[in-house]
Amino acid sequence: PVVRINLATGFVFDALPGWAELFKLGIEERKRRLRDPAYRRKLDEGATSEAAGLLRGLARWENLKIDQVARPEHAALRGRLIGEIAKEQGKTPFDCLLDLAISEDLETSFMPAAIGDDDASWRIRAKAWQDPRTVVGASDAGAHLDMIDTFAFSSVLLAQARDRGLLSVEQAVHLLTEGPARLYGLRERGRLANGWRADVVVFDAEHVASGPIHFRHDLPGGFGRLYADAIGVDHVLVNGVEIVRQGKDTGARPGTVLHSGRDTESVEVPGG
Repeated sequence: PVVRINLATGFVFDALPGWAELFKLGIEERKRRLRDPAYRRKLDEGATSEAAGLLRGLARWENLKIDQVARPEHAALRGRLIGEIAKEQGKTPFDCLLDLAISEDLETSFMPAAIGDDDASWRIRAKAWQDPRTVVGASDAGAHLDMIDTFAFSSVLLAQARDRGLLSVEQAVHLLTEGPARLYGLRERGRLANGWRADVVVFDAEHVASGPIHFRHDLPGGFGRLYADAIGVDHVLVNGVEIVRQGKDTGARPGTVLHSGRDTESVEVPGG
């Protein structure tokens, strides 16, 4: 997953030495404090100190990439490094970061430098995927809706497996379907079989992928979350009823909550 952080929620930033108190303030007071050059120096010193430990790498402000912006006039900044913009504006990277965030009520989303996206790292992942003890998928139950894009793991796996030649389509599908279904002991789910639940995803193996990540304000109270459309997923059926047709939500809701014992059976974990 790619992590995105901002000065509105303060998550991750608040772990830097001397920063926690800032995030106990309201947005307007926080912005006022962040305009103070002396306070900026204090924050920068804390972030680059030995006490910051591993998080000190975050304080290489020039390497932070702008991911999401709150104001339309800043759209061209998306995907650019703070260091590049700072040079153009004649500012230090830290001042550039704070000035932009303040202008957007601290909602600007920044991405630390990504790691593990090279071919060697993906080959290591593929080796782990093929171990029978491995189960693909993860969830933080929606705890970081504005930070992490793990919701797209299935389409990302299918695309990376194809583009990097890591797994066959059949292997990738098995990891996403029957593998977890058997681990959790789900009855009549996880593969296509006579008499089983018709939960089916129809996708184009040559084009399936995760679309661009963007912010979508559709939560209660107008709050936003990271979102991406699935590419190449044309039809989805749940219990034999089409809920996605030609990539569009049909409005049908035929699913049901699964109950332990009624919809599951006890299983033994391999190697357990």
